[in-house]
Amino acid sequence: MIVSGGYLPCVNYATNPKEDFNIPAAIQMGVRAKGLEIQAIVHSHPEGPSYPSEQDMTGQISTDIPWVLVMTDGVRVSPPEIWGGDAVIAPVIGREFLHGIRDCYSLIRDVFRIGNTALAGEGVDWPLPPILIPEYARADGWWGEPRRPKQNLYVENFKAAGFVEITREQIKPGDAFLTKIRSDNLNHAGLLLPNNLILHHLPQRLSRREPAGLWARAADTWVRYQGAINAS
Repeated sequence: MIVSGGYLPCVNYATNPKEDFNIPAAIQMGVRAKGLEIQAIVHSHPEGPSYPSEQDMTGQISTDIPWVLVMTDGVRVSPPEIWGGDAVIAPVIGREFLHGIRDCYSLIRDVFRIGNTALAGEGVDWPLPPILIPEYARADGWWGEPRRPKQNLYVENFKAAGFVEITREQIKPGDAFLTKIRSDNLNHAGLLLPNNLILHHLPQRLSRREPAGLWARAADTWVRYQGAINAS
């Protein structure tokens, strides 16, 4: 753990430490009882993968502090990947794809939470103020790749996150599109910007702006943020 600016190594109490890790709640409570702040949780993936698992994402969401992931072969260590909590948000244009940290949903969530004023500094014309939409834990291949459990990240969660479906004729900047890429599941999303541009992030590509034409025509569904359910 990163505790009050220092690194605190912990014993991994998981039954299978190469596949999981467990820091007992009593240890974390003991740290806090001393008046110290747990600022981040750091863990490794022996031999990969370089992106967080669904369990990692669930753990980060529950702690609401940044988590740090490194990949190691026991000798070499990859550069750390840091996400969640108050971790620095990567620029929305030109970021490298990493599932669960910098993917198409992450891009949408980051644009919404940064908002129009700060995004203007990145040269992105975005019409909405900062809005926090939820994070959702997801496994790579959630859309139904072989040997992976099939989920539906967008259809299952966008309504609860405050989005409603709209028609193609109603779309305007600030709306999001959902589409299918080599899948029978809605597995990709992006945002409509002013000047007939879209912003999205595909695997193995940098996040980018593109003319909306092709993507707008191919979109299966358009949604608009109207406020989270049960929001005050």
